[in-house]
Amino acid sequence: MKSTSLIFVLSALVLATSCEKWQSAGTLPIIEEKYFINGDPLEIVKGTKLETKSFLSLENIQQFEGIELSGMTSFTERSERKDSNENNMEEIKKANKTPTEAPESTDSSATFEILENEKKVRLHVKQISDFFLEFEQKNEGGMLDLVSVEIKKQRLPVTPVHYSVTPDRTAFSMLFTIRSEDEYALIGFSFHKKAEKSVVLKVVESAKDFFYLFGKGILIPQEPKKTLSYSLCGRDSEIFSDEIRNGINPWKTALQDRLEIEYKFQDSCAPILDVNHQSLHFIENRIMRVSARAINSGVMLPRTSMTNGILVGSDILIWKGEFKRVSNGEVDSTGQPMNLRTRIQSTIMHEFGHVLGLGHPFESKSDSIMGYDGKINSVTDYDIQAVQALYPKIN
Repeated sequence: MKSTSLIFVLSALVLATSCEKWQSAGTLPIIEEKYFINGDPLEIVKGTKLETKSFLSLENIQQFEGIELSGMTSFTERSERKDSNENNMEEIKKANKTPTEAPESTDSSATFEILENEKKVRLHVKQISDFFLEFEQKNEGGMLDLVSVEIKKQRLPVTPVHYSVTPDRTAFSMLFTIRSEDEYALIGFSFHKKAEKSVVLKVVESAKDFFYLFGKGILIPQEPKKTLSYSLCGRDSEIFSDEIRNGINPWKTALQDRLEIEYKFQDSCAPILDVNHQSLHFIENRIMRVSARAINSGVMLPRTSMTNGILVGSDILIWKGEFKRVSNGEVDSTGQPMNLRTRIQSTIMHEFGHVLGLGHPFESKSDSIMGYDGKINSVTDYDIQAVQALYPKIN
């Protein structure tokens, strides 16, 4: 098995917003890239509630017709690498820049195809050329298990980690690991029912001065008139409960009468990309980027139905290992890295802005928690105006 094949998989489209702070500065965006992490990728799902039994069968496969890719992410194990452009903040901003124009239309639809005497099925994602997810019925009358991916007619075996599906069968996802001779990755795909008539994305005049995930003035919110419920997972969420509340509550206040937001602390949650949950997780290992001086403090993984024009889900990962790395061994009275609590609070505030649909206002002269200025540690008037333009008042 060639490692170049795995690299090809990971080079497929990945949509996520990654928080990259300079040690003396600030925060994140929507970018197309894979993630390299320092440590085992399975640490990302450690302690979560995993479902390894497939929901897919030959009998129900027709229920999943008319679907589209809503999210994809990959995390690859990688050791330290040499810095590059470590003093070039403009390069980091360029990589994380929010688009200023509406995205070009792409076919994100996905289709199932039954093969080999109805014992095998493959799922073709049109947005990724020559790429298929392959399922096999191992037992008569049994479920279809994800067994491999096919890339440019080369087949690579995978190990399923988690399946999820909504009760109404409008969305599903899968996490799996894949390994080559010298690469190891955790990969996730999510899918959502397409709209009967696709929304046309365009700049909204009343929001043209604000930056959103998919472009300046491009409004793609969380599903309107539906409560945004977030699960705050694990022991660290309890330890940093005040910081989490202080990071989310300003957005709740700004969106009164516009979007109901609720959150709950849980010892254990479903893993990332689970289509029945939106969740926040603290991760011990850390993300790898271009510079050892950059603090990669968080990432938001969105799930988006482009045909419906809405965010259908998201997850936040807080890279706790990053804060430890830059603390120089200094700890506070609770044994946590110095200034960790302040950094976590501002990171969560920033990431939750992405959850709501906000992008990076690098080209704006207004102060914003969504920018990279480390001096801004609160939701500003500009942020409130931007998020309220995204969520009109509910009558």
